[in-house]
Amino acid sequence: MTNTTERDSGAAPSSRPWTAWRPGSSSLRGWHWQRLVTALVALVAAAVLGLVIGALVGGEFGWSLASAAVTAVVGLVAVVLLRRSAPRGVLAVTGRDICWGLLLGVALPFVGGALVVAAGQADPWPAYDALSPRWLIVGIALPIGVALLQQVFLDGALLVAVFAVVRRWGAWAWLAKTAAVLLSTAASVGLALFASAGVLRMPVLLVVVLGLGSAALVVVTSRLWGAVVLGVVFTGVWVLLSVAGAL
Repeated sequence: MTNTTERDSGAAPSSRPWTAWRPGSSSLRGWHWQRLVTALVALVAAAVLGLVIGALVGGEFGWSLASAAVTAVVGLVAVVLLRRSAPRGVLAVTGRDICWGLLLGVALPFVGGALVVAAGQADPWPAYDALSPRWLIVGIALPIGVALLQQVFLDGALLVAVFAVVRRWGAWAWLAKTAAVLLSTAASVGLALFASAGVLRMPVLLVVVLGLGSAALVVVTSRLWGAVVLGVVFTGVWVLLSVAGAL
């Protein structure tokens, strides 16, 4: 049995990490369907806000601003939800998770890129149209910040909420994990549509690879930061390739 000190310390579980997130454990106290509804409402509200901003401003720059606004909304909601009662160990940082995040963040863009090219969805090499001072913000800094906050929402607040609710319905653990991964990935595609319409222009299939990879990493480790590192590095690799293609 897990002792009280380990349960309340916030330390990463030492074995069978997802057992710490079972219904009835203190680490999931408060993660009822209301948390899931809050996350989904925030997602829809952010999407509506993004559509309004993108339509009013227009162009790649406008959709990049829309992506930033959408991310700010869902990122704030994620911080609030996790700050109130983060499940035990989910915010723990380990060197192994960081290494996995770095490794997968570098490898998955090329795996996804090969799939994108095979499907005929994009040119073999991404490229920005032009390099300018404004582009330095919307082409480099903005995508990295967006990736960080979106991963916290998708693989932290939303994924945990889906897992907790599905498990409370009496579903098997593997089914709850699968539902959490799939819904997190679907939401990542929805959020990425704004960035894809902007300067970043990441193909949807590449976003699916990122979403599945980062969500699966959280399911395996029960910790968030490896997935955040994966998302930031993944996006950074895409940005660097796009910069190289524009030179």
